[in-house]
Amino acid sequence: GWGGWWFESSHPTIAYQRTQKSAPGPVEFYNKYVIANPSLQTFESLTVTFANGARFAASKQRIRMRPKSYYEDLLEQVSWHTDPIQGFYLEAMWYDVFHPMHPQGLFGALCEVPQLPSPVATHAEMYRSAMKRFLDFMGVSESQIRRSGALSILEESDAYLRAPE
Repeated sequence: GWGGWWFESSHPTIAYQRTQKSAPGPVEFYNKYVIANPSLQTFESLTVTFANGARFAASKQRIRMRPKSYYEDLLEQVSWHTDPIQGFYLEAMWYDVFHPMHPQGLFGALCEVPQLPSPVATHAEMYRSAMKRFLDFMGVSESQIRRSGALSILEESDAYLRAPE
């Protein structure tokens, strides 16, 4: 679902900004480390589309479009903390890392992005809705799953429902 989770205080990119104060914000990170090209304009805001979970593939040829020093700078950004916020940024920005001639900040998102509905669902509401659709698809009732104890395990397994330490 599409919702306000990205703006909730429990979302890692919001919560980590409170605990990792020396880390750059997402747009600053995009401009400085992903675009990393002073001849391109910098962006005050942007929308990027991405495959959740940092799922992607890149050819050797595409990777070598950037110098080794570019990747060393990115590595440095994700090496200073056990769970750096920059890792979440990169999850959303891998396309731009490997497509330096076509950054989303300059050319726009890769696909149409719908407007946020009003009111927006919370992450917990979206999670419950997705779980219900899955159980319906599998032909299993929520009460059967609750009796087995599996639903509480599934609910507790989502790292994003807990605030980062």
